[in-house]
Amino acid sequence: MWDLHCPILWRYGIQSDAHDGCIGFDWCWHREGTNSSDHEVGGNPMKLGKMMIFVSDLAEAKRFYCDVLGFPLKAETKTRMDFVHEGCDFIAFKCETNTSVENYSHEARSVFVFEVASVDQALHELRAKGVRFLHQTPAENEFSRYAAFIDPFGNVHEIYEAKH
Repeated sequence: MWDLHCPILWRYGIQSDAHDGCIGFDWCWHREGTNSSDHEVGGNPMKLGKMMIFVSDLAEAKRFYCDVLGFPLKAETKTRMDFVHEGCDFIAFKCETNTSVENYSHEARSVFVFEVASVDQALHELRAKGVRFLHQTPAENEFSRYAAFIDPFGNVHEIYEAKH
């Protein structure tokens, strides 16, 4: 039996006959009956402390993550930017090359899944700002409605609306 307990949501590319060939779980999974000592490393409970993303152009990352997605800039250096994000640090580091989207949901990867009040409204607003989505309409699973989008560097993220 599984229990959902994760404030920062990750998507596992588990294959199924569902939409677009994947289930698209938007949750971290922990077994019932486990406690924090079961997740200790070095005597401390493990928890998500930072979300890091790699980008080839910091100026474009600032435009996209601040102006388009609305994350305020907390700090900036020649090699990284820190964004204001509730829950854990959100950091963009400068890298050499972009990644590619190929076979999204069929290849292993990490995906930031951002919670929104309305996927339809967020999809409309972000498209109007030029954001490129992989889903023409929101996809759905038993937990949520969601839509995947691509940043200017080929990183895939999702917006999701929880089902109540």
